[in-house]
Amino acid sequence: ALINDYGEQLPVLHDAFYQTQTLPTKLLYLMGANVTPLLCFGGGLYTIMSDFSQRMDQADAAIAMNLAVADKLRRYDTDGVAEILAANHGKVDEKLLTAFTAIQHNLQEYRPHIPDYVIA
Repeated sequence: ALINDYGEQLPVLHDAFYQTQTLPTKLLYLMGANVTPLLCFGGGLYTIMSDFSQRMDQADAAIAMNLAVADKLRRYDTDGVAEILAANHGKVDEKLLTAFTAIQHNLQEYRPHIPDYVIA
């Protein structure tokens, strides 16, 4: 037991489990205390990298979709835009799909009022 300067006994910091175990068990106990944070960090890092990969895939799909939609809109092909938007549902951000769907719908509604020479 440890005694301080006033003659009082200091509490032992190790718990009863640790004090009664054999050396191999103590080593495993200490290793577990040191390895657990590393495993938690590794799991967290994997989750972050997996999420980053999914976001990069979503960004790549959005870029490809934007280029395809721009090409279709350049030719006023509103039916082609609708097909592209339907094919990319769930692959890109819903806000982007909603915006392009509104544009496609408005252009489809205005099409009968636009002279053919403007569209051709």
